[in-house]
Amino acid sequence: LFVRNPWTRLVSAYVDRFTRHDKWWYGYIQKTEGKRMIQKYRAGAGVDEIAAGADVRFGEFVQDIIAHQDKSPDNFTATNLNEHWNPEFYIAGLCHPWVNFDLIARYEDLDTAAVHIFNKVGLPPQYESFP
Repeated sequence: LFVRNPWTRLVSAYVDRFTRHDKWWYGYIQKTEGKRMIQKYRAGAGVDEIAAGADVRFGEFVQDIIAHQDKSPDNFTATNLNEHWNPEFYIAGLCHPWVNFDLIARYEDLDTAAVHIFNKVGLPPQYESFP
């Protein structure tokens, strides 16, 4: 299992989903997530601004993630969050005792981890470099 730095992943999700106007999903994100976030977190937002759902601010995005967390001592789960910013431990089942990963590595260390994986499965040395 490869995981990303949670802060890098959070910023990446925001930039990719809320600032990339050239992507096909931008309109969908505006009409669903953006509209809801602006309506809930932007004081004094106008009707047109809410209807457009555009230009969600990073602070609004973070507020929404925080609001979706169940932080009771026995349970930390994200409910109804988009998979692009839902915490990885929740998506990957890291908290489930029946999940037994052979390796949990950081995406930022992909080159090193790939060599380890290739060696473990017995690939010849020429496959040890990762593109």
